[in-house]
Amino acid sequence: MNFRISATLASLALLGAVTAAVGAPGTPGDHASAAGEYENLAEAATAKRREAEGLAASGPCKSADQCAVLRFESLGQCTGVSHKTYSLVSATAKAARAAAADYNVLAQQVHATVAAGATASCTPSGGLWRLECVAQKCVHTEQGLWPQEEGKKRK
Repeated sequence: MNFRISATLASLALLGAVTAAVGAPGTPGDHASAAGEYENLAEAATAKRREAEGLAASGPCKSADQCAVLRFESLGQCTGVSHKTYSLVSATAKAARAAAADYNVLAQQVHATVAAGATASCTPSGGLWRLECVAQKCVHTEQGLWPQEEGKKRK
């Protein structure tokens, strides 16, 4: 009987040591782990974005239909999107699209690691623009702000 008690106490002591080292849910160790995961994902995403932007060549092009835009989700608490204009006929277009897609998967994982209760003051904004091919380079030209909804008119 004494053997069972000491074995149980030894098991509990081992469980306590493992919990302290790893961190039980809701403990500071758990938050440190989540913070480390966030940092690792954010660094990987930033590297992938740099890769995608480096591969996104603005030329060559002959017409606007040979131009496109890579979409990059925000890494911050605000959900936003930024863009990079590139040529669909460049030698690196396919690799740029793949790297941008990989970045966006990582960005979504970064968002998933942010605490559910975390809030930020975000102001959505955006502009309308169109793609053009100018001097064999893809560019976008500003067209103003996104249309605003008008309130219902009272009769």
